[in-house]
Amino acid sequence: MYEILKDLNPDLKLAMKDEKIWILKRIFPDDADVYRKLIGIRNENIASVSEIITLDGMTFAVREYVQGISLDEYIEKNKPVSEEETKRIILGICSGLSSIHKLGIVHRDITPSNIIISDDSIVKIIDFGISRTIKENKGRDTMILGTAGYAAPEQFGFSQTGIRADIFAVGALMNYMLTGCMPNEKYADGFLGDIVRKSTQIDENNRYESAEELADAIRAINPFSQKFRTIVPGFRKGIKSHKIGASVFYILYISAVLLEFKINSSAIDIFLNILVWTFFFMIPFLIFTDFLCWTEKIRWISQLTEGRKKVLKTVLTVASVFIGSMFII
Repeated sequence: MYEILKDLNPDLKLAMKDEKIWILKRIFPDDADVYRKLIGIRNENIASVSEIITLDGMTFAVREYVQGISLDEYIEKNKPVSEEETKRIILGICSGLSSIHKLGIVHRDITPSNIIISDDSIVKIIDFGISRTIKENKGRDTMILGTAGYAAPEQFGFSQTGIRADIFAVGALMNYMLTGCMPNEKYADGFLGDIVRKSTQIDENNRYESAEELADAIRAINPFSQKFRTIVPGFRKGIKSHKIGASVFYILYISAVLLEFKINSSAIDIFLNILVWTFFFMIPFLIFTDFLCWTEKIRWISQLTEGRKKVLKTVLTVASVFIGSMFII
């Protein structure tokens, strides 16, 4: 039997059983499926759920009490958080998310207030109040839930929330730790900033596919890859379609340049033809990959929907290819 020590709020109680302190969180029928699955998780980055009980006619999930401070408080005391510490904390969150995602659970509210840094420096996800299980053949969420700034676009009823909604939230959280700002205000610099950009793409298909992939990207940071990603167009944002397009472009462009040296002997002809090939390949490529986020720097274009931006980029890409081909012909 649990001894109630304190009512933290109407739905949250501090209790003791077997000389151990527990948190009792009131849950409703729609939450039961999530919490039953959480009982089976053994991951140090998840505040473990031990059982579901009935108390005074109400249902409560029993989870471990974590002694520590919220990530909110931690950020306030340490802002901006160092890159190394940010990486450590985010990797802990990714580890926890990986465990719940494998069970078909989406957290939907990864925010600083829902993360605890324990007294022994372990990162723990503590609140699953609006989590849900992924349902097959469901078009979109029926309820709009989440915290502004951290909630992915699909949480606002555009489609069913999947695990990439949590990737969006982790990206926004990482940016806030590094800069004190949300991604729509200011992006973090360097390689971590690139990871934030990919994590918080509007189109969920352009984000990391899983918490494991996001964690691998963070672990893979090294001076060479950071410099490469920062400099080379097509690889800067980490978007798969851009990287594939960039690889094809560089192969074709280098082949065209080498061909010019093979069939021309005049230095002037070689130079002029290389300029033509550059226009033919480079301009469409830079337009299509939104080089330096040019669509956000032209005011009237930045106000368009993502769908219309894609149409505009496609039209301009085709037009530039057509104009370039005229010079080659």
